[in-house]
Amino acid sequence: PKLYPTTITITLQGQPLADAAVLLTPLDTENHWVHGSRTNQQGTATILTHGQYNGVPLGKYKLRVSKTVVEGDPPPSDIELAENPNRPKSPPQKYFHEIPPEYNDPNTTPFELEIKTTANHFMFDISKRVKIEIPRGGVTH
Repeated sequence: PKLYPTTITITLQGQPLADAAVLLTPLDTENHWVHGSRTNQQGTATILTHGQYNGVPLGKYKLRVSKTVVEGDPPPSDIELAENPNRPKSPPQKYFHEIPPEYNDPNTTPFELEIKTTANHFMFDISKRVKIEIPRGGVTH
């Protein structure tokens, strides 16, 4: 399909949201392409189709946004363990949603957009920061 350059800026409480995953879910059930990217330090993502083609086909989309933060030290590598087998165990890393999970569900996200043949730059603000622990084995990015 013909693709149209698209950028999306996400803010959290008015501040740029860096390193967030953004995905577009087409409302047109005939569109089976994957559209998404990650936000940069300014909170802006240049949307790619199938991770490599710049732009998005015409149409209406739900915008999904997620951001996972990690707390704690990463587990030691095999080399670190071999070099220091008696090292004290550190607590396991914990993963948290930084924004409400409903923004990452196409059925509950309040964000919609329409790709047109003209400039496609969209701005969305998430008004609430959360810290919801993600159960081990259930990490989403």
